[in-house]
Amino acid sequence: FDFLLHKSNMLIETHGTFLHADPRFYDHNKLRVVQTSNLANDMRKEVAAKAAGFQFQVFWEHDILNNADQVKSELLTLFAMEELS
Repeated sequence: FDFLLHKSNMLIETHGTFLHADPRFYDHNKLRVVQTSNLANDMRKEVAAKAAGFQFQVFWEHDILNNADQVKSELLTLFAMEELS
């Protein structure tokens, strides 16, 4: 996992548009081997995190690069929740 917010028990992942096959841009029926492998790994990680009682949040590369203000707002909300915990 990329980040852990201890107090709020939140795991955060950042996913690259290509390597993690952002479904807004890639048809999941036509993926390359590396994308298929990464998607399977992503699903295993999310299931394991939730089974262990963690909250889980993904931020996409495309959004980080093209909608930074929205991502920043979401992160500030998560960090505020962390401070309140």
